[in-house]
Amino acid sequence: MRISTKALFGGGKNKEETAKKRVKRYRGLARGLSEKIEASVLALYEWVLSGNQGEVCAVKIERLEYFHG
Repeated sequence: MRISTKALFGGGKNKEETAKKRVKRYRGLARGLSEKIEASVLALYEWVLSGNQGEVCAVKIERLEYFHG
């Protein structure tokens, strides 16, 4: 995020093009991270449902849901 902000508020040649590239890259990274978190949440749900692990994973699931929204 810092790189995107720096590109937007900094000066220089081709500022708009640079900012667009950096924001696009940032969004791609954020999307990839979101997909990994979603996969982790689903894997935890499957693991919990397959056994008696509900109490053990409740805190982990709650944290992942909080940050992933």
